[in-house]
Amino acid sequence: VPIYLLHRYQTEAAMRLLGGGEYRYGLIGDRPGGVRATDGARQAKALAAVASLLSLDVLSMPSSVLAVLSPPSNEYARSVEYIDTRMAPVFDPVQAAAVASALVAQQGFHPARLNRLAWQHGQDAVVPSPADVFDALVARPWREAPAAGQGALLQSSRNWTMLDAALLALEGGELHPGVAAQWRASLRAFADANAGSKDVDRQAAAAQVRRYLDNPASVKLRPLPTIPPGAPI
Repeated sequence: VPIYLLHRYQTEAAMRLLGGGEYRYGLIGDRPGGVRATDGARQAKALAAVASLLSLDVLSMPSSVLAVLSPPSNEYARSVEYIDTRMAPVFDPVQAAAVASALVAQQGFHPARLNRLAWQHGQDAVVPSPADVFDALVARPWREAPAAGQGALLQSSRNWTMLDAALLALEGGELHPGVAAQWRASLRAFADANAGSKDVDRQAAAAQVRRYLDNPASVKLRPLPTIPPGAPI
């Protein structure tokens, strides 16, 4: 876990630039005060860097590593510091890809971040908008050509995790109404773009998004996979 999620703190640091601000706490009478939004070009660069963490090159593990991962013996059980497995008793590389994707989604789709981005984008168009975040972290990965073999399972795991997270961002009810409307518009455009695909995953994703947008109560959203704790380990 510490090696596979080695980028967890750099991910958080880069994400803090999105919708970020620069300010300091001083003494009474200090000038100037207030918050200055992080430079828009810097925010766009941070978004591109974080999006690169969703590539299959990052999410996949070398066969040489997978070949030496043995399951715990009968006397030992997986703790919260392990990546969950749906392939018990062996290690689950598909779930690992979902966990690494959730690491990005948790930070990127935080409602407060999306609200700040919408506000900052209204002042400076260079700042990524919530729609830009959705396109970079959800729509673009789904547009990738289908991978082959085991890569297809990793790709599907990543894609569904990011889409689930995008729907959960709406479900919480913490987005400003106007920001929620923009987010719904991105989801609707995603569904329209994928509805006619011959790929079964994309068809299913389009159908689920449409069902949710039309009647949220009709869709039981999946929770994001559990991310093993970081510090202290």
